[in-house]
Amino acid sequence: MNAKKREKVAIVGFATTSREESRKHMEDPEWDVWACNELGRFMPDTKFDRYFNIHWVDNELTPEAVEYLAGQETPVYMATTHPKISVAEEYPKEEVLKWMRYNFPICGNREYFTSSIAWMLGLAIVRGYKHISLYGVEMQLESEYAYQRPCCETLIGFACGKGIKVEIPRNCNLFKKYWLYGYEPAPTEEGVLKEEELMDMVKNHKECREALLAHFYRADGAFQFASGMHEHAQNGGGGKVEAKEIEEKVQAIIADREAKKEELCRADGALHTSEHLHELMRRRKREANLQLCEDIAK
Repeated sequence: MNAKKREKVAIVGFATTSREESRKHMEDPEWDVWACNELGRFMPDTKFDRYFNIHWVDNELTPEAVEYLAGQETPVYMATTHPKISVAEEYPKEEVLKWMRYNFPICGNREYFTSSIAWMLGLAIVRGYKHISLYGVEMQLESEYAYQRPCCETLIGFACGKGIKVEIPRNCNLFKKYWLYGYEPAPTEEGVLKEEELMDMVKNHKECREALLAHFYRADGAFQFASGMHEHAQNGGGGKVEAKEIEEKVQAIIADREAKKEELCRADGALHTSEHLHELMRRRKREANLQLCEDIAK
């Protein structure tokens, strides 16, 4: 007898601001959980129902990604099948594009899918899910602002209009406005940082994040090693006293790893904020809505 089709799906991207929240759905029988690219490499002890790695294979699929996906039992949707990834399946592109042509006649023959997350959203709608939650999806960086974010917002809007419940994290950058046009004053030049100062801020936050990421990896490595030693001791590899001592050390290492993880999340938040401010400054400069402090000072 076939299992009942699930009606809820979580779509999980790489942004550390919210991706961990998806774990609550992984053991829930009502939910499918879809991961972008090889996300499991960066989220240990996770269980995804399907991976989506939809890239131009010749130059966008890294050797590390191939190695990781080749070792998975979870099905992987890809643009084309891959000789080294036995679980790879060709993404049903024509099925999804046919749906778009029918439901978005305004697009004409424009095949409007601009990211892996967009392809995941499209398939979730086509396959009839009634509840879609997004995690780890920010569309924060400048390149994503340029061509990825509007497509995702369009698909989410269509899903909501179709009666599908869509949830995004509270602080997600999707559907984020700069001000309420016509009812709130546009931000002025007062208090605005100079662009070179903001670029330095972004650079410093990136360096800080990289340093904290290295600390986290070391803490995680210590945890993996200590966990192995603890398991060995529990299986008779040491006396009761040694096993207890190792367990105490493991607990201390877990606390240290969690502390490093929290620091890393804060650094991620600071980096995302500074990148958002820099993009906002660049956009207003292009649109002539904001005269930068450098120009005023001349």
